[in-house]
Amino acid sequence: MISGRMNRAFVVVAFIALIATILPTATVAAAQDRSSDLRDAARRALAYLGTQQLADGSLLGSASVTEDYILGATAAGRDPNTLVAPSGESVYDFLAANIADATTNANRTGKLVQALVAGRRNPLNFAGTNVLALLEGRGGTAGGFYDPATGGFGEPENAAFTSANAILGLVAARNPAFPVTRKAIAFLKGLQTTSGPGAGGWQADGVENTNATAMALMALAAVRDHSADRAALAFLHTQQDPATGGFAFTTLGPFGSTASDPNSDALVIQGLVAARQDPGSRTWSNANGNALTDILTFQDPATGGFSFVRGTPPDAFTTSQIPAGLLKAPFPILPR
Repeated sequence: MISGRMNRAFVVVAFIALIATILPTATVAAAQDRSSDLRDAARRALAYLGTQQLADGSLLGSASVTEDYILGATAAGRDPNTLVAPSGESVYDFLAANIADATTNANRTGKLVQALVAGRRNPLNFAGTNVLALLEGRGGTAGGFYDPATGGFGEPENAAFTSANAILGLVAARNPAFPVTRKAIAFLKGLQTTSGPGAGGWQADGVENTNATAMALMALAAVRDHSADRAALAFLHTQQDPATGGFAFTTLGPFGSTASDPNSDALVIQGLVAARQDPGSRTWSNANGNALTDILTFQDPATGGFSFVRGTPPDAFTTSQIPAGLLKAPFPILPR
C-alpha cells in the first residue's frame, strides 16, 4: 500500500471536487512569490506542529509524520534534536522506541535514514540497529530490502515511492559501503510511464500521480541524473489545477480530479526545484497563480496549521509535509 497521505487523497478527492463549487477559492492571480511570506508561513506551520507533539515525542504516533516534522524543521534551519515534547521525550526518542515499525519496508526505512541524518544521528547504529543494512547489503548486495538482480526495493504497488525514498536515504547517508547502485537508478527510471495520458509520470497503486513523480524527480536529482526530467515536467504540466495554479494529486483514474491540495503542492514544489525549475515562474503559473501561491490558501490564519480541504480545521497529518515545500527544499534535507 502507498503512504497514508496518498491513500487519503484517493478517498477525499471526489469530496474535494464536490465542494470546489461551494467553497470560495482565494484570488491569487496577482500574488507574487515572496520568499519572506513563504518563510513566515513555514515558521507558523512548524509552531503549530509543536503544539501537536504528543507526550511520546511523536506527531500522531506515526514515524512517517514525525519524520516529516523533522525534515521540515531541518529545512527551516532548526536542529531537530530540539523538537522535544513537554514530557521531555523527543522526536528521536519516539523513533528509537518504535524502530521496528519505522523499518518495516524500504520506503519507511529510507525515510528514517533521512530523518536520522538530518539530526546528525548515526544510521549505522540507531537504537541498536544498522538502519542502512536494512536497506541493502554492503556494496549494494542482497541482505536488506534491496534486490541486486532487479535494482528494486520491493513493494510493487508503491515501487516508485519506495525506490525514491530508499535512494534518498542512501544519498543522505553518504556512506560508500552502502552505495546507490546503477541498477537502483535504472530501476527507478524504468518505472516512468512512457505512453498514454500518464506519460512521463510515475505511478502508485496503478495510477500516475504528482506525488510519486515528484519523489522520483528528487531521488534522480540527488544522484545527478536529469535524463527523465523533460517527460516528467510535461506530465506535471497536465496536473496543474486551472482554477488555482496549484497541483492535483492526479487527474487520472476513477478518482481523478483537477482540484489541488497542499500536500501535492508541496511535493511538486520540491520536485520542480530538484529538476532545476522555478515553481513561481511564468512557466509554472497560470492566470490564477502557481503552487507557491496556492499552498498558502490552505493555511489556517489563526493557528498556522494547514488543512487538506479549504475551510476545514487544520491537522498535523497535512501540515507535517508543508514546511519543506514552502521552503523549496528538495529531499534529502541535510543539516546545515
